[in-house]
Amino acid sequence: MLRRFFAGMLAFSFLVLAGQGCFRSPAAGDITGSPGASTFEFAAEITNVQGAVILTRNGEEIGVDNHTRVQTGDRLDTKEGSSVTVEFYKGSRMALDENSSVVIAETSVDGSDWKKQVVRLQLIGGRVWSRTLKLLDIDSLYEVKYQNAIATVRGTAFLMTGVSERLKIDEYDGSILLQGAVSGILSEGFTTDFDTRNPPQDFPSVILPTTDDDRNEPFVRRQLKADAIFAEEASRIRRDAGIQEDVSRVGHEAGVFTLDEPSAVHSGFQRVEIEAVDPKTLDDGTVVMLDDSDQAFRAYAIFIDARGERRDDITARATWQLGNSDTGVLSPTGLFHSAAGYMGGVNIVARYNDGTHEHSGAVHVEVFTRIFIESILPDFSIF
Repeated sequence: MLRRFFAGMLAFSFLVLAGQGCFRSPAAGDITGSPGASTFEFAAEITNVQGAVILTRNGEEIGVDNHTRVQTGDRLDTKEGSSVTVEFYKGSRMALDENSSVVIAETSVDGSDWKKQVVRLQLIGGRVWSRTLKLLDIDSLYEVKYQNAIATVRGTAFLMTGVSERLKIDEYDGSILLQGAVSGILSEGFTTDFDTRNPPQDFPSVILPTTDDDRNEPFVRRQLKADAIFAEEASRIRRDAGIQEDVSRVGHEAGVFTLDEPSAVHSGFQRVEIEAVDPKTLDDGTVVMLDDSDQAFRAYAIFIDARGERRDDITARATWQLGNSDTGVLSPTGLFHSAAGYMGGVNIVARYNDGTHEHSGAVHVEVFTRIFIESILPDFSIF
């Protein structure tokens, strides 16, 4: 059975999104990135300054306002009662609370595909809020590091607070992958607090639900409200820029699921984890026409073998349909072509194929060895 992956079901994750592809680092000038909308700028820029905010670039302090561009290597510092928000290419945003410091360790966007974005932040101290949209490409990466702890995210909202060697992370939407001091997935509605000096562990020893006090804290309330405005504005801007296929995806449900019934996993693997990323246009260019009851998803999966180890030599794609009608799906390689039924309880025809095995299960999954797919389709990006 296909069901949502909750906090108790932890695993080394597929959420580390290796930023593959031809990225370019932004200069202080403009960044454009959308085919069909070449006149629109996708920039990394400050959008909200409150109080005293310092931007340091190459050792020099620069005055900031609501349109100041940021770039790799910049450092932002806030004073008492001040804050600053940065938006990255209309795909993600970060908000730095008062008495906080962060370094933009990397920020880049693919010049030919704005959905492929890389943002790496280094929290020096204080609090930073992060929000990424679910419509970003699977090649995208958003990462926040504090000392030896790293949070990698996609389609999520979370708050990271670093004070001396203590790090507290509150997850408000989606899930994040933790690495370094701790390893595992922190799911929506949970918080963790740990000492970054401790030896690496599989997961923090203390995981608690976020409280009403956490959500009602003024900075958090402001960011939750700002996130909703950010998503709506991102949708409007892309619509005005003529990027119609992306607008319709904003706000659609996409989540993490796990297939863990033995009958649903082919021989040699104990678990298949899948994250839906919710596009309407398939990789082969086919546009899926949906009514109010149907949704189409592209997804990717990892395989955990019988020893509990991730099989990095096997990669996967998945497509399925929600609704009560059948659909046929053709992959870019033409190797897989059928998926029928609907999610929610009954049946979906599926095939897994790692080169030696096939199996029917609850979702249509396309699996290739990385060597095989890269040898016959060098320009085809799996992740």
